[in-house]
Amino acid sequence: VHSLQFMEFAEVENHDDFYTTEGAYIHTQDQRGVYVMYDVALQDLKDLEKELLLVATQYIETERGLVTCCSELLLAMEMPLSAPLWGKLLDSYFEAYHHALDSEERFALAQVITDIMYKRPRFDFRLGYFVDIYKDECICIRRHLQLIKDVLNKQIDNQRKYNHKIWRDDPKDGISEYGFPPYIIAKQLIAVNNSPPALKNIYLLEFHPSLGLVSLIPKALDHILQEFQQIRRPKTASDVINLEKRVLQLALDEWMAMESPESFYGAQTQKDLFVDVLVEDPSLVREIATSALKSVTEGEQKQGKEKHVFVVNVFSRLLELLTLRHRLIEAAVESARLGILYKEFAAEMGFDEFHLYLRPVYFEFATHKEKADQPPPIFITSLLEDDSGVDRYIPSSLMLSIQDIDNQIGKFSFHTRESILQLLLHSGIENLQIALACQVTQKNTLLVAVQQAAFCHMMHPTQTVDMKASYAKNKWCDSLQDEVNKVKREVIAEYCHKVTNRMSQYSLRSQIIAYYNSIKVLLEDLPSIRDKYFILGLPQEKKEGKEELENDPRSFHPRPRCLLSADGRSFLNLWFIPYPSETLFMFKMLPEKIGYKALRLTLQIVAAFHDIISYIFSFAQLGSAPSCFDYFCLEHLTADWGGTEQIGMELQELQKMIDNLHNPSDPNEVAQMLSLHREVIFLQFDAAVRHSMRKTLLSSGKVSAYQSVTDSIYHGLPPLSNSIVRSAFSSQFPIPQPLDPYGHRLCLCGLNDEDRRVAHGELVGMQFEMEDVLRNNYEVLDDHREWRTSLEKARI
Repeated sequence: VHSLQFMEFAEVENHDDFYTTEGAYIHTQDQRGVYVMYDVALQDLKDLEKELLLVATQYIETERGLVTCCSELLLAMEMPLSAPLWGKLLDSYFEAYHHALDSEERFALAQVITDIMYKRPRFDFRLGYFVDIYKDECICIRRHLQLIKDVLNKQIDNQRKYNHKIWRDDPKDGISEYGFPPYIIAKQLIAVNNSPPALKNIYLLEFHPSLGLVSLIPKALDHILQEFQQIRRPKTASDVINLEKRVLQLALDEWMAMESPESFYGAQTQKDLFVDVLVEDPSLVREIATSALKSVTEGEQKQGKEKHVFVVNVFSRLLELLTLRHRLIEAAVESARLGILYKEFAAEMGFDEFHLYLRPVYFEFATHKEKADQPPPIFITSLLEDDSGVDRYIPSSLMLSIQDIDNQIGKFSFHTRESILQLLLHSGIENLQIALACQVTQKNTLLVAVQQAAFCHMMHPTQTVDMKASYAKNKWCDSLQDEVNKVKREVIAEYCHKVTNRMSQYSLRSQIIAYYNSIKVLLEDLPSIRDKYFILGLPQEKKEGKEELENDPRSFHPRPRCLLSADGRSFLNLWFIPYPSETLFMFKMLPEKIGYKALRLTLQIVAAFHDIISYIFSFAQLGSAPSCFDYFCLEHLTADWGGTEQIGMELQELQKMIDNLHNPSDPNEVAQMLSLHREVIFLQFDAAVRHSMRKTLLSSGKVSAYQSVTDSIYHGLPPLSNSIVRSAFSSQFPIPQPLDPYGHRLCLCGLNDEDRRVAHGELVGMQFEMEDVLRNNYEVLDDHREWRTSLEKARI
């Protein structure tokens, strides 16, 4: 049963239950107003009592004299995280839930609400006083609440303004109003959830479905916190809470200081592109479409099917025009925000602000250049010594990317009816398509530059990659004849295509560096594994001559200090982790297509290798139940699930698999083998948890363990799959998410030591069964190959 469909069952008796607050107490009442208590609430109370006893016992054993500390602990735990703040935060999301119409958005909001309901203070037993850490938790809740309330209230105000704009003449119940949002009757304010409400009071039958996207804010905050945790590596719960407090304050400051999107650009660009007086009013847009039809059909007589096709084409072009404007605004705003980050990184590396504004040469001033096909310089620093060859222009405000390339193609306006009709009936759409292509190309270029600067933050300034070098003036057309705009569009499209191809190499390098950085973070928790099986590259490392690969899976260090050979055609050493600067130089001198292919192969190998070792490391930690109370105890690996010895055996087995390939020096074969091995180990874990483990737990009478695994599957298994889900980075376009190295550990997080041993046995058994299947398939293939060979000999 999905979402709220269970409420339709006749057996459900609490359709109309609600809750009320009285001071610090929350009461649940049925439809007749009788106070009720659910059985699950009683069970939660028992679990909380058990938790309180354990925590208080720990404090008493640690500091027997601090009776006050334990009493304050008991008082604090009675209400999770300060009931008023906790309740207001819960109500804020719950009121947004009432507005959400999409089933997935409602489900995501229900998950956020459930997480808040079960949120409890974190403990740091190294501190002798509990109140301080509890106050920090309350500060986190308060900042989270302030952020959510401000965002939701502002969105409600914006939606009301839009509703008032399109219904300014009151509804007339005509067909022309089809598709409009419901009319808001601004007479009686009500409280959706409680009195007083957590958000603004709304009117009866007032709905704002866009509030359903608020579930993305906790996801974004969690992602930011995880990124900072990877950087700061907090060791205790108090360190994590302090970090979370600073992250929430940072998010709140950014929200409060956020500028309007159009403020980054000049007054003329704001007037031509961002002004929404006409183009975002449905009634006025409909009138513009009608005017366009009349102006075109005045001198032409179209009848029947031909007329219908013409009308559809006009409305299709209008729809595309509005879509292009929306996408162009999005790309322009993203480019502006990325530009701010770019200038910050450039300043840290010793470059002036002009580094962001390097421009191509206009058509009218472009001249023929000898040897235009030569590759550009590797780094921008090779150009900075000669000031005459570098454009040091700094504009007073940003311009669109197309305006940096050509003034004619970049002339368009959505400010008046006549300018919109001009775009609709002539070549305006084609010009906007080119403008969007240029803006997206600039945005992607800035994104790649910021990524590389962020991933290589410890590099020397002279190793900064040239992401904005002028590349446009190499192949401009010499002759502009009658169809000058058409020729310009074709050339600009080719320019965008070539720049995109060039930037894709930098993007591949950024992803490779990011994967290697993640591998280094994983190895920091297991230094013995890192020192024994891996080779870390050094800055400005000099490579020796061509080295031969020794076929010895027990020896790692004598291998070449390269993943692939210099030409990208030979696989050398999987266990070498290069320094970021080496990745920036990787395959730089090869022809563009060959270098791109080598970088793609490198990324495929490194990505699969990263996921495999992430799984191996986290699998070894599944059986570790540290006796300490540290927040992170990743170094405490017990031998129950193999420990570091099992990790070493898995890594050696991985090298054996590479050595047993038909051609172990072929990077294509290695990439394919690693990708298949990654899929196999994920499939093993999925099958074991989903089927054999649950069956064994249930057959042995461990019902609670079975239920725990069943409830945790939803959270633990999707990160291992390619299932498409919405995220903070793709709210409207679900895509497969990157691997969470420790996400599948959630499947077993509710098991005790005895149940974890059962789970371990099933996981190992599934691994043996998979090996038997593969071995039998290999034997069948060998028999089939021998039979084919003997049959061919008999025919001869």
